[in-house]
Amino acid sequence: SAIGAYNKIEGNQSGAFGVGIYNVDTVKGDNSYSVGNKNQVSANNTFVVGNNVKTSLDNAVVLGNNSTAESSDVVS
Repeated sequence: SAIGAYNKIEGNQSGAFGVGIYNVDTVKGDNSYSVGNKNQVSANNTFVVGNNVKTSLDNAVVLGNNSTAESSDVVS
């Protein structure tokens, strides 16, 4: 499910809140969510809170504007 404009959700049990990018998948991974604008999540079990984030890392939580994730299942 999605709230906002231009969100395209392909993942099972996934969703997005915010504005996506026209004609680009916002969330492709299963069990993943995006909160923010212009995010792209192609990973499973991943949560993004921020803007302009693009990740394909499974099992991650990515926080902040233009943030990246380099490893999963790690607390830092």
